[in-house]
Amino acid sequence: MKTIIDKLLHQDDPDYVSITADRMMLGHRPVEKLAVHITDIIPVRKLFENKRTVCWSMDGRKGRHGQFCALCRDRWQCTERLRLMLIVDDDQGDDRPAILEINRHSFADLNRFIHMIGEENLPGMVVRISLKKDDNGTLRFVFEEHDGAKSVP
Repeated sequence: MKTIIDKLLHQDDPDYVSITADRMMLGHRPVEKLAVHITDIIPVRKLFENKRTVCWSMDGRKGRHGQFCALCRDRWQCTERLRLMLIVDDDQGDDRPAILEINRHSFADLNRFIHMIGEENLPGMVVRISLKKDDNGTLRFVFEEHDGAKSVP
């Protein structure tokens, strides 16, 4: 049971954006698209064995045991990701923090979007994020300039 102090200290913990059964989820709530500010983009590396994370680097440079990723013999088995720190413009009138980790399938679209708008413009821009399935069945996140609508379920 959470104490009153725990609730106060963790009331602004970020939601995680994930994919469940081909749907984008914000925390436990399905959403079709998100309207967000991207406040930071952080390189992340994760090593999986039997669907469990056995090593990770939250800066893309040093692993959980202190070794440099560049010198690690398992480096080529790691999954490279980008962790996007977001402020979600919620349909309930609340702005709240969220975290989205994208994999290589979504890198090109994010890169294209940042190149199109200019990297210097990203911090102040509201971005629409949605999910798209490619012709080969691969899901990827799509980044577009925001059209004014809120995040929708």
